[in-house]
Amino acid sequence: SSMFMNNNNNNNKNDKMEKEKSPENTDNYPQCKPGFIDFFWFDAYEDPVRKPGQIYLFGKTLNKSNQWQSICVFIKNIQRTMYVLPRLKNKSDDIENGERVEFINVYNELNEKRQRLGIRKFAAGP
Repeated sequence: SSMFMNNNNNNNKNDKMEKEKSPENTDNYPQCKPGFIDFFWFDAYEDPVRKPGQIYLFGKTLNKSNQWQSICVFIKNIQRTMYVLPRLKNKSDDIENGERVEFINVYNELNEKRQRLGIRKFAAGP
C-alpha cells in the first residue's frame, strides 16, 4: 500500500502518490540485532540536582506494524568523563606557561570530593 493517497474516490493508479525510493527514506534503514531497540532521539532531560546520573531520552521508533511511535528511554547511573587542568601554583602566573600543582595533589582533591558526593567509581591519569 502507498504511504500517501489522494482522498478522492477515483481508484486510478496515477492518483496515488508512490513512496519515495531514495536513501533519505527511513522506512528501510538497517535494523539492529534482536534484543536491542532502534530509535531516533530528539531531546534529552536530566535533573542534575534531584536525580543526577538519570537521563530521559525522547524520540521515535518503528513498532511491529512499521508505524512511527513516540518513545522515552530512561538511563540510570550514567558514567561521566571529566577532564581537569591542574590549577596554577601562583595565581599571577601566565596561564599558558605558569607552574601547575602536582598530579597527586589534584588526584587527592578529586578523590576527597567524589567520596563526599557518593561517587563510587573513579579513575584518573596524568
